[in-house]
Amino acid sequence: MKFKNFLLSLAQTSKHHRYRHAALIAKGNQIFSVAVNTDGHHAEANALVRAGNRAKGATLYTLMVRSDDSVGNGAPCPRCMEAISYTKIRRVVVYV
Repeated sequence: MKFKNFLLSLAQTSKHHRYRHAALIAKGNQIFSVAVNTDGHHAEANALVRAGNRAKGATLYTLMVRSDDSVGNGAPCPRCMEAISYTKIRRVVVYV
């Protein structure tokens, strides 16, 4: 629950018409990157690019807000999970 409220606010800023995702990469309380989904780019991928090498060993937190403003299961897609694995993210937390 560490970053849930922050991600909820961040997801609200996404301009995606249906699902608004937010992702954050951190180690402890040190935040390396935050991102939302944009047309054609997933929040997790955007956050990974911004974090660069600092992502190794970090935790990726993610949250999805539906068009009716309810929070849904915003688990990373298979392609994002592959990128997460490749960058050596230690743990993924999906807020629902």
